[in-house]
Amino acid sequence: MRRRRRSDRYILSLTVLLVSALSLSLIGYGYALWSQNLYIEGTIKTGDFIKDVASIRIRKTLEGVFTNPYNGLEQNTGINLIHVYNKTGENVYNWASILKLTIVIENNGTTELTNILVRDRLGTNIGPIAAPPGSYNYSVTAGTVSWLSYAPGHNPWDFIHFGWSEFNWTIPTLNKGESAMIVIWLRTLMNPTDKWEPTSADKTYNVNDGASVAASTIYNHVTLSATTKGISLIVDGYIRPESSIATISNPLPYSTPWACDKYEP
Repeated sequence: MRRRRRSDRYILSLTVLLVSALSLSLIGYGYALWSQNLYIEGTIKTGDFIKDVASIRIRKTLEGVFTNPYNGLEQNTGINLIHVYNKTGENVYNWASILKLTIVIENNGTTELTNILVRDRLGTNIGPIAAPPGSYNYSVTAGTVSWLSYAPGHNPWDFIHFGWSEFNWTIPTLNKGESAMIVIWLRTLMNPTDKWEPTSADKTYNVNDGASVAASTIYNHVTLSATTKGISLIVDGYIRPESSIATISNPLPYSTPWACDKYEP
């Protein structure tokens, strides 16, 4: 019995010694690695962060004149000359002069826009080419247009003499990058003495007020709105004395700067 106990104690001591030696050797090997640098090579791919923005912009352009100032015939190419009624000039013929107004709106943001409304007013001596009971000469690439025209004193307009014309152009939706356009054909109107304007040179004629646009965004209670500058037709002096042809000093076509509104959450 005593020999067995001594043998057991001997084996236990030997086991403890071996385990200790093995532990020290592992610690020493690990310690040797502590002073070395570890390098990891590879590629991490990252994506571009794009911040959403709701934005709309509007611009309008006036082109013309599409009436030959010498004979009153329509022409396809615009010219910066206009016929002026001059009862003491070299001819007393009288006719309207045709112009073209284009309004463009664009969703230049990254989110959808809805319930877009464009408003503008034309007049008083330049108005849309129209005929009773209200067949206006215009075209749109999207949406619908409603018109309201009236003579001075808010009397019914005869579509010939001085008057004002207002329109509402509605577009249900514009996705990001989409645009819409309205083209309106205009002409000079008759004054109360039944003479087509312009009836004198060196005069400025208001074509329209600033066109405005409003649109709803995907963000609650946030509406965008922007308004362009107005456009005038500046009839300068006659090309020669006793002439019925005048120049337009603000060369056409003319475009207003973009008017823009945006919202960044």
